[in-house]
Amino acid sequence: MNVKPAIGFLTKDGDGPFTEKVTTILELMKGNPAFPSPTPTLATAETAFGAYKVAAAEAAQGGVQNTLARDVRRADLVALLRQLASYVSVAADGDMEKLMSSGFPLQKPVRTPIGPLTAPDAPRVSHGPVTGTLAAVGKPVYGLPAITGASRCNPRRTWMCARSRPPAPAPASAGLRQARSMSFRSMLSVPPASVIGATMAA
Repeated sequence: MNVKPAIGFLTKDGDGPFTEKVTTILELMKGNPAFPSPTPTLATAETAFGAYKVAAAEAAQGGVQNTLARDVRRADLVALLRQLASYVSVAADGDMEKLMSSGFPLQKPVRTPIGPLTAPDAPRVSHGPVTGTLAAVGKPVYGLPAITGASRCNPRRTWMCARSRPPAPAPASAGLRQARSMSFRSMLSVPPASVIGATMAA
């Protein structure tokens, strides 16, 4: 999982939110031991930020020239902040605590797809902790959110269902009385569907 500073706000945010975020970044970066040698220097960024704020205040009064001046000052500041974000990304080297201390918003983590799931192995069935019960324990499958188990006691054909999340073992199948044999099968609750089975004498 690779997390980096988010810079979309540099061009997407309006003047108000943009100013608030830049203020936070410059305040948290100042004297931050995780980023001892920022590039560009904070002094350079603060000077450009000051010029932008003056131009933004004048643009709020109206006028084409004032608006153009604000846009130019913002573009200058954005270029510096992009460089600063790159520095933060390299210096933090994926350390979430360091990234958060920079004041930059963070990108959403990019998760690698797991791909096709493998069929679970046959569970190990043994006597449960309570008389008349059996416990089935299976090896967890990475990426499998849940395993659904169904047990049938012959000849009464009583069905019991249990659901567990790996790596926790499936709970004991309760309510089985006077059983001569017990069959247990587990199936993937998400595609691809696979069915396995195990049988033991009670």
